Amino acid sequence: MKNQMTIKRILQAAYIFSLTLLGSCITPFSPDLTNESPKLSVEGTVTDLAGPYVIKLSYSTSYTSGDKKSENTIRDAKVFISDSEGNEEELVYSGNAGTYVTAADGIQGVAGRFYTLRVELSNGKAYQSYPELMPYAPEIDTLYAEYRDVTGEFVQGEFDVYLDANDPVEEENYYLWKWKHYNKLDYCLTYVQNFPSPPTWYARYCCSECFEIEACAGCVNIGSDALVNGGRISRVPLMSFEYDSREPYYLQAEQYSLTESAYKFWKTASDLINNAGGVFDKPPVTVNGNLFNVNDPDEQVLGYFGASSVKVKAVYFRRDNIPSFPYSSTPLYNIDTRGCQECEESIYRTERKPSEWDDAPTY
Repeated sequence: MKNQMTIKRILQAAYIFSLTLLGSCITPFSPDLTNESPKLSVEGTVTDLAGPYVIKLSYSTSYTSGDKKSENTIRDAKVFISDSEGNEEELVYSGNAGTYVTAADGIQGVAGRFYTLRVELSNGKAYQSYPELMPYAPEIDTLYAEYRDVTGEFVQGEFDVYLDANDPVEEENYYLWKWKHYNKLDYCLTYVQNFPSPPTWYARYCCSECFEIEACAGCVNIGSDALVNGGRISRVPLMSFEYDSREPYYLQAEQYSLTESAYKFWKTASDLINNAGGVFDKPPVTVNGNLFNVNDPDEQVLGYFGASSVKVKAVYFRRDNIPSFPYSSTPLYNIDTRGCQECEESIYRTERKPSEWDDAPTY
């Protein structure tokens, strides 16, 4: 099942899971601001996976602007990431929507170190994050999928995926879970020709090996070990995917470590968004992050700069053991023989074969 939401403000969230037995589905989150003046919004995380790391900068205005609510990306800032060992790197503007990136062989995240973000704007303002510790992340133990029937025009059923892990003893641990699905493409271009009638679908083969990437970029799935410290973390709801093929489904799960302050930030955001909106509910408040104006600490800055250790586990899930056959809305293609189509590198496609594509176990 395709789960994609673009982060257009500081946060968006879909699932919140807490091991303290609080869990719910939430809607996209947009912080309520105290006035109409633009606020600096920062998104980004350093991990101990290979870079590049990405920082996004923008200006956001308050919800009271109504339909005039806007977000302006920042293209002319200087952005730096440093660690507690004296390493520092200036990020380069990617040319894409306020996004700044480190070099592929640049600064490398290491669990146990502190990381700091510094932003210098062209108007002379300077911002910095409080030093953020990168906690160690334990391994993912098990991934498993459970099938359920779904009645729909194009859906026969769905698989719900869960995660289990072992929590370290005598530590306070906070987690965030993400996922990615890769699908090897036969065609890198598909299109429909409406004339003459009836419409006819065409496809062009990829020039090289190409993988489609699906992920829930704006989903937040967090938990703490408050009730299971040192025990088993069980049945973390990770994602769902459709039964639209008999072919195995490749999934890559990611388990991130969070600091207590990062967990509280996302928890506060989830509590705010899950406010039922009744007359006796608390009024909305702004969710403050870990960034501040160096010369004006009273200025409100949105977002959170994080540092997370990450453990990755990849598996294939069988779909050929369901008695009924899948529904598929994929049209039959006529092959366009006028050459091949290049695999364009993006957040949605890549020529790079995903981790353990050839070696991941099948369940």
